[in-house]
Amino acid sequence: MSMLTFVKKFLVLTCITAVTMLHADFFVIPVVRKIQNIVTVGKSGAQFTDVKKALDSITDANSTNPYLIVVGPGRYEITETLELKPYISITGSGMYTTVLSGAISDDRTNDAAIIRTNGGSSISHLSVENRGGSGTDAVGIYFESDVPIFAPAIDGYYGISDVSVKVSGGTYSAIGIENVDADWHEQNIVIFVTNSDFCYGIHNVGWTSVTLSNIFIRVSNCSSGNYGLYDDTPSSSTVSDLDIETRGKNSYAIFSDRSNYSFIHNCRLDGGTAGIYGVKAMWSVVNGGGAGGAVCHDCFDSTYKALESNCSLP
Repeated sequence: MSMLTFVKKFLVLTCITAVTMLHADFFVIPVVRKIQNIVTVGKSGAQFTDVKKALDSITDANSTNPYLIVVGPGRYEITETLELKPYISITGSGMYTTVLSGAISDDRTNDAAIIRTNGGSSISHLSVENRGGSGTDAVGIYFESDVPIFAPAIDGYYGISDVSVKVSGGTYSAIGIENVDADWHEQNIVIFVTNSDFCYGIHNVGWTSVTLSNIFIRVSNCSSGNYGLYDDTPSSSTVSDLDIETRGKNSYAIFSDRSNYSFIHNCRLDGGTAGIYGVKAMWSVVNGGGAGGAVCHDCFDSTYKALESNCSLP
C-alpha cells in the first residue's frame, strides 16, 4: 500500500468515526486483532449464525476465564433449550432488536425454557419469546444457581437486565422467569405471560433471594391462576419499582404464603382478585386490596386514596 493510499484511508476512517460520535450514543473503535473470549453471532459477518453452535463452541469457561456471547440484530429461531453454562454471559443488540424465539415445552420447567442458566452468568439487551407447545410447561428464562454470587462476573454481577420476555402456551403453566435457589439481580425487564392454565410473570422457588427493580409485568387469560410475582420461598428478597397488572381467575400482582420480603416499595400492584397476598407493601399503589394477611404501609389505591393497614379503603 502506498503512503498516499494509507493517508486517504486514514482520513476516511477519521471522518466516519467523527460523524458516528456526533450522531450516536456510542461509537465503535475498529481493532486489528480479535478480542479474546468474545464470541459473535449474527445473520452475516459474525463467527456464527446459530446461537446454540456459538454456545457449544465454548469449552473452557471458568471463573478466571469468562466468555461473552454477543448476538447481532435479528430474530433467531431456537429449537432446543439454550444452556448458558457458568461464566458464559450473553448480550444482544437491544431489547427489541435481538429476539430469541422458539416453541419449547416440556414436563420439567428446566427443559421447557428458551434459556437455562446455572449461575455465574448474565443475560442482557435482548428479547426471549416462547410460544409453548404440547408439553405441560413453557418458560422464558430458567435460572438455578449452583455457582456463588460472589464469583467474578464480566459486568460486576449476575442477573438479567434490559430484557423482554413473552411466554404463552404450555398445557399446565406458562412462566416468564423461574428462579430456583437463585441469588442474583433482575432489573429493567418487560414480561408478558398468557394463555395457559397457571401463569406466572416471575416464579421464585426454593432458597431464592433476588433483587428485583424496574420490572413491568402483565399476566392474563390463564384459566386457573394469574400471578405477576409468585413467591414460594422462605428467603428474603428486595422488590422496588415494579409495575404489575394481572387479570383473570385468581389474579394477584404479588402472591406469597411464606416469604420474607425485606422490602416491597415504590410499586404499582394491580390484581383482579387482590393486589397483594401475604406480603407487606410500603409507599406503593395497591389496587384490588390485600388478602392472606397482607399489610399496607403508606399505600394508596389507583385513585390515590390512602389505604388502611389491611390494604382496604377507610
